[in-house]
Amino acid sequence: MANDVATLTQNVAKEMGEGWAYIVPESGSESNWHASMSGPNGQEVYFNVARAGKDRVYVSGTFPQGQSLPYGETRPSITMDGNKPAAKMAADIKRRLLPEYQRILFVVLQRKSQAETFEANRKDVQAQVAMIVDGRLQGEMVYTGGWDIQVSGPDSIRFNGHCNYLTLEQLRKINQVCPELFRRKEE
Repeated sequence: MANDVATLTQNVAKEMGEGWAYIVPESGSESNWHASMSGPNGQEVYFNVARAGKDRVYVSGTFPQGQSLPYGETRPSITMDGNKPAAKMAADIKRRLLPEYQRILFVVLQRKSQAETFEANRKDVQAQVAMIVDGRLQGEMVYTGGWDIQVSGPDSIRFNGHCNYLTLEQLRKINQVCPELFRRKEE
C-alpha cells in the first residue's frame, strides 16, 4: 500500500485522466487515513484506509454538503486492495464506482439547482414585495406597519393582519384593482 493515503489519492487522481485532481486539505485538516479527489461535473471521490480493513481502501462518491440522496438510494462505495497499482485502482473506480455514483450525483445536483432557483426566485419576489409596501425583511416575512406578508415561494404570498380594519372605500379600491381576490371558487 502507498506509504500514505494522500500519496495514494494523488497517484490515483493522475491515472483517472483529465479533470481529476487531488484535493489539497486545508491547513490543519491533513489526515493520514483519508483524502479526496475531485473530478469533472462536480464529482468528488473519498478514500479511507482506516475503514476498509487491513491493506484495503474504502472509496466512495461524495455529495454536496446538505444535500440528501434520493429516496431508497445509498452512497455508492467500493473497497479495493490497497497494494494495487494506481492505474488499476483508477480502472476499478471507473468501472465499479463511477457509473452508479454519476447517476445519483446527477439527480442530487439537479435537485440542488432546482432548490437554488426556487429560493432565488422567492427572494426576488420577497424583495419586490418589501419595496412595494416599504417593509422590513426577516426570513420568509416582510413586516409592515400592520401587515405581515409571508413569501413562501415565487408564487406564494400570504397576508396576515393584526386587528387591521379596512374602510368600505379601501375595500372597493382593492376590488377594483384585483377583483379575483373576491371571486367564489367554483366547486
